[in-house]
Amino acid sequence: MGREIISLNGPWEIQFDHDNSGKEKGLLTDESITFGRTTDVPSTWNCIEPEYEGVAFYRKRFTVQPEFKDKKIRLRFGAVNYFAEVSLNGMVIGAHEGGYTPFEFDITGSVRFDTENILTVRVVDPPNDGSGRAIDGIRHMEIPSGKESWYVNFSGIWQNVELVVTNRTYIEDMIVIPNIEKNSVRVRLTVQSDTVGNGEIVFCVSDLTDSQILVSDQRITCIDEGHNLMIADLPLENFDYWEPDNPVLYKLTVTLKIDDSFIDSLSERFGMRGFELKDNFFHLNGRKIILKGLLHQQQYPKNLAYPASRAEARRIVRLLKDGGWNIIRIHIRPTTPEFLEVCDEEGMLIFEEPAIGWIVDSEKLEERTLTEVRDMVKRDRNHPSVVMWGILNESGVRGAPDILGRTKMYWNKSDMGVQRLKPKLARAIRELDGSRIISDDSGAVTCNYYPPESFEPVNYYDNHLYMSYPLSHAGFEVFRNLGKPEDFFRSHQFENFEINHRIGGGSPEKLYMQSEFGCGGVPLWPEVLKYYDSEPGIMYRDETVYRRIDGILRDYYDRELTGVFDSYEDALIETQKVQAISARRMIEALRANKLCAGYVFTQLHDNDYECNAGILDPLFRPKRVYEAAQEANRPLRVALETWERTVFPGGTFNIAVTVINDAGFNGELTLALTTTNPAGDVIKEEKIPFEAQDGVQDVHTFEITTGNKEGSYSTRAELYDGENLLDSAEYTNYVIPPVGDPVELKSINLISFKGKVRSWFDTHGIPSDSADPDLYIIEPTDKKQINDARIANVLKKVKENGADVLFLGLPLICLSDADEELQELRDSGKYVCWCSPTEFESDVFDFDIPYYDSKPRFVGPYHYFKKHPVFESLVPGHVLDDRFAGIMPLTSVRIEGAVTIGGSFGTPIGYHFKIRGCEHARDPRYGTDLAIVPYGKGRLIISTYRIAENLGKDPVADRLLWNMLKKDVL
Repeated sequence: MGREIISLNGPWEIQFDHDNSGKEKGLLTDESITFGRTTDVPSTWNCIEPEYEGVAFYRKRFTVQPEFKDKKIRLRFGAVNYFAEVSLNGMVIGAHEGGYTPFEFDITGSVRFDTENILTVRVVDPPNDGSGRAIDGIRHMEIPSGKESWYVNFSGIWQNVELVVTNRTYIEDMIVIPNIEKNSVRVRLTVQSDTVGNGEIVFCVSDLTDSQILVSDQRITCIDEGHNLMIADLPLENFDYWEPDNPVLYKLTVTLKIDDSFIDSLSERFGMRGFELKDNFFHLNGRKIILKGLLHQQQYPKNLAYPASRAEARRIVRLLKDGGWNIIRIHIRPTTPEFLEVCDEEGMLIFEEPAIGWIVDSEKLEERTLTEVRDMVKRDRNHPSVVMWGILNESGVRGAPDILGRTKMYWNKSDMGVQRLKPKLARAIRELDGSRIISDDSGAVTCNYYPPESFEPVNYYDNHLYMSYPLSHAGFEVFRNLGKPEDFFRSHQFENFEINHRIGGGSPEKLYMQSEFGCGGVPLWPEVLKYYDSEPGIMYRDETVYRRIDGILRDYYDRELTGVFDSYEDALIETQKVQAISARRMIEALRANKLCAGYVFTQLHDNDYECNAGILDPLFRPKRVYEAAQEANRPLRVALETWERTVFPGGTFNIAVTVINDAGFNGELTLALTTTNPAGDVIKEEKIPFEAQDGVQDVHTFEITTGNKEGSYSTRAELYDGENLLDSAEYTNYVIPPVGDPVELKSINLISFKGKVRSWFDTHGIPSDSADPDLYIIEPTDKKQINDARIANVLKKVKENGADVLFLGLPLICLSDADEELQELRDSGKYVCWCSPTEFESDVFDFDIPYYDSKPRFVGPYHYFKKHPVFESLVPGHVLDDRFAGIMPLTSVRIEGAVTIGGSFGTPIGYHFKIRGCEHARDPRYGTDLAIVPYGKGRLIISTYRIAENLGKDPVADRLLWNMLKKDVL
């Protein structure tokens, strides 16, 4: 007999220990105690006790065959989250700390053969409820816990449990290291023995069905007592490379004999592939490969922590491959062996990270983090799909500026302890695996990678940037130029971006990777929640979050958006469409970036309160962004970009055409471009032949003159190989109707702080100094205008006598020092995020003006127009897309009694903390962008659209202001 694997999966008894008294009561060692409930192993205990964190006892009864009496018997756990104490037959046999990787105990001397065995496991998972409460000295934030500190904190015996029965001498470990340069495989074999003898080891490499033998090699060696390390290099001929389009797997089987008696046999699957860095790009099997990745924050609708089945994992991976993706960034928690096996079989690359991304400092920090990275590498180093190891995420280094550039700090203060361990953690990985690239700190202020076989770090540029949507041309150009030095960004015009380590800091001599960006749009909540309705009696925490978010959105739709969209579902679809357009353009911009070695879109699927980020919904079903990304990921792609999405009548717009060639296509191609006007007439038609090259080619920039027809101008670019259409893309530009006759307007009195709005009035011959106006207009300013005498005088007149006051921007500036600095940064065009509502207080107004950051970013919000004359000629009634990027608000207001004409809506979101019952999510993200507020006998009209700064250069701003000034409109 060789080895046998006996599964202990299936029903187990479970007893929850809410007051942590079970150990004192004997639950761990008293075999006579019966537990009250049952659960399946593997599973998370949250499937039967969703909100519980703390302590639970598991119990399994099993028998062992008498013929195993003289064998070595090991008890192996795939993973238990987080701390496990194990007893067998009333005796404690050991403990293990760490929630994601395997561990085992030798139970040879403890197991019974003549009667039933009773296995008991005490599991401790400390609470992540914000209390900081420790159980047995273990606190949640001080342990490797990955994104559980943000999302679902799953607990229990969640991977397989089994008995491994072998002879007393057995193969303990086997590492398979392919070498495609030498056409060989190196095998590092560890044999554990309790005897001495003459050993014969046979190495056999075959296909997975054993029908083809590639090599068979026999080695004779002396087996000593204890650990025996053996290294063998096996030459291979006529093998196929493992790669995404052809993931050929082989099987290495090692058979051990001692003194001519069969002892043990062990098999490992592997792939012949090499993955390296050369000339600041990744190379797979000697060929350059652009990494097209997705961030995977592993949360699943049924089992929480892992796919419901291997078939479900395969469906997900195949869906991603069909979408043009070739790598998954397994984010801050190792995935399951089963998922990696599917990726091996399907040809999906993996960038895997341990669960230490945001661990805080403690006395056991070094021990815990080293154990975590070592166990991850030891478990997964034979998988050909795994090509990169990660260590940390966004932790930064001392000396990084804060968001205001005022102080020196760590980018993430909780990571101050683990920062000092980065070199030691990288060394621990390299000592266990020399063949893979190591990234020490994704998205941090400074990042290093370690080339294969190297212990020396190399600085590289790893960027996390969540760009606003709809994506402006400036945003497109930022992505297209990332990787260049900070000085490049300072010397070019990129509006609304703060140039700091998050954008600048690259170099053409460095590897550049965009390892986080993007967002997918709100899922169709009614369809998602049908799943949970079909599972009566089962309540998961993510369902609680989803129902609350759906309720917030539905409530706002019922109160404010009925009549704007055809239905609630239509409003959600509109968010997906806007995100899809922006996501496609972001990917195309990164692919058009000649320095970009790879990109990772955030994220693979929706989860918890980041539930509108994925290309797939919480049930792993495609959203609109899936197809958009699929187009952008094509190996041969024609990409279009325009400087001017909206144009004044008679103006021109430019269309730049870039061809991205990852397909290795060479030869003459033809680019055909056709532009039609709103009447369907062709106004531009041109064909350009060019010689295709690998990588990025800026083929041509076309200039199109619109004429005076108002409406949409459609441009289609087609790429031909002779008569064969290879790829195509379309772009729409818009001619916006011009301003009209001033006699259509109200009488106006303008208070202009900067003079820009007055200049626009003068250019169009609009009187703006009426002594008895129907409308006062107040231009925004960077300075404090809270108690400006002119504004106070206007408001007094309006309140007592009537008339309207139109504020072209928020009428007040924040009062606190911090808010003032943020406001100044924002008003100067820099990239600033306000995450929570704030209220203005003033002696001038009779009420406060709550506002919140409504800049459309990672997870919303979304801005919309209602059907109203003020939006005439601007296609109202939909989520604002990229034709409105220039005037998109950065803030929205919430004023009691205000009439909303245009506004914003989105989901709640919170960062860095979690409180039970979904209370962690911040306020719902909705508000008013154009509000009419009764004020005495008059009215206040508050607009947060960015009109003033865009007058004369953005026809949408001109038209929107013109409509506001017309009689009988507002």
